[in-house]
Amino acid sequence: MSTKSSLLTDLSVRTIVARAKRQRRTIETRLGDGLELRAGVRKAAFSLKFVDRRTGRQERLALGYYPTIGLAEARRRAKEEQARIADPKVLANPARERRDISSMSTFKELAELRLADERLADTTRHYYRWCFELYAFPRIGGMAAGEVRTDDVVTIVDTVAKRAPATADRVRTAIASVFTWGMRERIVTANPARGIPRRAANLAARSRPSGLRASACPRGASLSPSQHVRRSLHDPASVASHGGAELGGPVGRAKRSQLGWIRELQRARLDRAG
Repeated sequence: MSTKSSLLTDLSVRTIVARAKRQRRTIETRLGDGLELRAGVRKAAFSLKFVDRRTGRQERLALGYYPTIGLAEARRRAKEEQARIADPKVLANPARERRDISSMSTFKELAELRLADERLADTTRHYYRWCFELYAFPRIGGMAAGEVRTDDVVTIVDTVAKRAPATADRVRTAIASVFTWGMRERIVTANPARGIPRRAANLAARSRPSGLRASACPRGASLSPSQHVRRSLHDPASVASHGGAELGGPVGRAKRSQLGWIRELQRARLDRAG
């Protein structure tokens, strides 16, 4: 329910708050010049309602809770905020200001912040960077992080899946990791990579001969991607052992995509050792 009055006093405000609690409903009262009182069953608050001239959107700015502040203080705060809003050099709504600042960060900048997280394992960090530089940065690296949409991520995943479905799933995971981290740090508000179906959900099962158990697969075929990475990093000779027939099927194509960045990582380690 909404009422309008510019002649309310503190006694009137107290009466409205008591009535809202007694009738167990929300009462909204316009106090003039954009100032509003919203009284509910548990709490009552003053707010300033205005139109952002830059965007044309209607905004609401919280001023404080009643009875922590009274009507006179609410009017004083409303006038201060109106003067602030009228200043063209200042963004009108602090909450909107934070969102605008966050949307200025590009996906590449956000990804670099994610990769700099010390909690990220070294092997994961190297693999994520490989995924970003090869697949994500060329398409969405320069986009504002807040402007990346699910369709953008799906395009990347589908492009990779044409050659390596398993790698496509890991690229999606890497991109999702960036946005999940960004949401935890309150830099972005959504994860556009969440909910995208896997492109290689049953890849191992479909590529395995009928009736063949996982334990009977060729050496390394039943290993997880992270196990392949760890084995290859500690035993460079094992990379060569993955050649031949084992790399011929769909699983093999996914492994070949892993071996490229593994070899690059090994060369970097040899350069540092030399």
